Amino acid sequence: MIVHKLEMKYKVSILLFLALLIFFVAKLLTGVSGRSEDKLAEKIDCWDLKGYEEWILSGNGVLGEMPNVGYYTASRHNIRSKDKDYSVYQVTCNETDVEAHAVWNGVFIYSEDRFSEISLLDSYANVLDIEDINHDGYEEVIVMMGTGGNCWACTRREILQLKDGGVVNLTENINDLDAGAVVGVMELDGDDSEKELEFLESEWEFAFGLCHACSPYTIRIYKWDGDSYVDDSRSYPGIYEEQLSKAMQDWNEWECGTPNSGASDSCLSAALQVLLASDMLGRRDEGWHFFWENTKPELFEMHVDFDYAEESFEKARSALESQYKNGEPFRPTEKKEYIELLEESLENLNL
Repeated sequence: MIVHKLEMKYKVSILLFLALLIFFVAKLLTGVSGRSEDKLAEKIDCWDLKGYEEWILSGNGVLGEMPNVGYYTASRHNIRSKDKDYSVYQVTCNETDVEAHAVWNGVFIYSEDRFSEISLLDSYANVLDIEDINHDGYEEVIVMMGTGGNCWACTRREILQLKDGGVVNLTENINDLDAGAVVGVMELDGDDSEKELEFLESEWEFAFGLCHACSPYTIRIYKWDGDSYVDDSRSYPGIYEEQLSKAMQDWNEWECGTPNSGASDSCLSAALQVLLASDMLGRRDEGWHFFWENTKPELFEMHVDFDYAEESFEKARSALESQYKNGEPFRPTEKKEYIELLEESLENLNL
């Protein structure tokens, strides 16, 4: 009987010891987990490129939203380009601890145990497609970039080529906030060959003081030459025939050919569009004659809005007349005001 009681006492002691051991182990694990969560709860900086990369490599998957901290979400594309494997990540970063809720998007490419030095970060960065657009055997990642600003170059396409374990930006020397941006990737030859890049020039945006909506525009086409994309616009006259037709249609609908009819700034824009399209078609003299004869101030001076548009007419006629007589390319000379407007717009977006 005494032996039995001793056995029971030892059994109870052992059970108590095991219970205490389990309690302390659980406490230890809870403490480690808590510290890990504390580490994750550090403020997320959506401008920290390394932060994105470290989070991707951590394998945490989707990090749930945490108040006053922010969170990441990601999607991944596994790509094989020739004999190399790539992972293309699109990561969204939400800053929830800032006064105005901010969302940023980044595109990161991982291959051969490292991230590419080329990473794209913008308000609206988005992987549109992944394909071999120039038929050279390497895959290209087509990324739409957007700042959210109201300018023609504020939304563009970046073309990232996945080559030999690295990444090459094929549009690095084409996209330019002041000059314009690639806005489309399309096959224009109709023979299922490599695709061309459609480039929207921003040089004429706000030209001669015209408003954004009534600025003339020009399109250029970049074609793959086996090594890089080069300007091959004049090989696609149909584009400029269409622009010329549209400009003449607007001119007639707005009754710009009738003295003091039509909005004067819109008529100036249409005349500029005729000039630029004609020039691209090799009909410079024809386009110039139309522009010069139809933008004479006396044709618009009685119009209700000509007071504020008169200066634009004078600037355009003066600058372009000099360029025409000297055989120079047509271009607006008043770029300072346009650049200042863009810089102000981007500054307001904290870019």
